[in-house]
Amino acid sequence: MTHYFKPFIFSMLVSTILVSNLQAAPVVGFVSGLNDKPDVYTLIRNGQNLPMYLLMPLQQGDQITVVEKSTILLKIEGKEIEVKQEIYTVKSTATISWFKSAENIGRTITKWFKDSISKTVIKIRTGDRGNNDTPSDIPAPYITLLEWGERRALVAGKRPLYLAWGGGKAPFYLTIQQAGNNSPVILGPFKEQRIKTPDLDLTAVGDYDLKVCDAQEKCSENYTFAVVDKSEPPKYPHELTDSRIPEMPRFLVQAFWLAAQERRKWAFEAYQQIAPLAESEQPARILRDALEIGKPIQLPKKSFN
Repeated sequence: MTHYFKPFIFSMLVSTILVSNLQAAPVVGFVSGLNDKPDVYTLIRNGQNLPMYLLMPLQQGDQITVVEKSTILLKIEGKEIEVKQEIYTVKSTATISWFKSAENIGRTITKWFKDSISKTVIKIRTGDRGNNDTPSDIPAPYITLLEWGERRALVAGKRPLYLAWGGGKAPFYLTIQQAGNNSPVILGPFKEQRIKTPDLDLTAVGDYDLKVCDAQEKCSENYTFAVVDKSEPPKYPHELTDSRIPEMPRFLVQAFWLAAQERRKWAFEAYQQIAPLAESEQPARILRDALEIGKPIQLPKKSFN
């Protein structure tokens, strides 16, 4: 899929906001827009000079320095403030709860990325159909999420598999088997390019092979992924397991974090976790779509280790 777009870094900024809201000092707003590079802005908090970034949480008394000809947008108590002056001191009479802040961030992320990713997905689907649906013009099915770099890993268990692919012509058939096993499981027919399988018994015995074939008997490459024991995935930072964070934002941020680990080794597992939420939660849908079309996930520089 990736030959249809220019890759960019899809920064996992939600985590910074949610974790910052668990700190002792109350949050009164956040940075909602920058019209210049982040390094032209500075923030002084309790005598410390902090780097500025988009969606940075703001506290009472923060002093923001804006260079000449630059502007910054702040969201304070639900109101957007445009700052052009050289120094601005954050003033507020109320604090924002961490749930309200999470809700605001979800809306902000949706606004930024929904149109961009939706247009890319539409372009992919249009390109896949070829000219007048001529079979020779339609590429064979392909699953970008399982391509390139570190081999993807999936946690063992009896679970459905969520998948999406480009190319091909419906109906589609999915073949999955343990590597070296001559008894494949064939699932289908599927009319759509994004599917949920019945429960599969995926055991931690090594590699699995997977491919998608279409009505024209064109097949994807043979994708290989590892099925591993539940103890193998990296452990979430303790900040992301705090039960005080509402369940949906907590799952969303955990999936963001996991997708960024070990050269995207765990992106397939993160996709499985976020896909069930995608139809009802817009931030989850954005992350799902980003993973499907190969947009890399990167944690903020000052975030979790």
